[in-house]
Amino acid sequence: MRVLGIETSCDETAAAIYDGEGGLLAHRLFSQIDLHAKYGVWSPSWRPGNHVRKLVPLIEEVLVAASLSPPISMAWPTHPDPAWWAPCWSAQRSAEALAYGWGVPALGVHHLRGHLLAPMLEADPPAFPFFGAARVGRAHIAR
Repeated sequence: MRVLGIETSCDETAAAIYDGEGGLLAHRLFSQIDLHAKYGVWSPSWRPGNHVRKLVPLIEEVLVAASLSPPISMAWPTHPDPAWWAPCWSAQRSAEALAYGWGVPALGVHHLRGHLLAPMLEADPPAFPFFGAARVGRAHIAR
């Protein structure tokens, strides 16, 4: 199965295509870190408009790079912290709209658990259990 994953966090907009057999086929990233550095501050709800403007071009780029065209299944980040609603909302609404238009399934993925389990996509993944910590101060154990 091939999945188009999109992510909109406080400082990044990203799109990637992952194939269950072929691995990562393509990925693109737009960073807002320079914008945050300019003002010396970041906020999860700050500048979600940049995500919306950059997401569709990134999706188009990864589809071209992977030599694919829609429809393709969708995944996007979710986050239990209400402070993260704005950046995650951009990805959620975009993914839902694309999935509806393409007639494919869409699935929300817990943002922090996605980071924690990303090493499982490596050729030589770590053995369970392993420990991971997030910058927001929460720790998780993968079992």
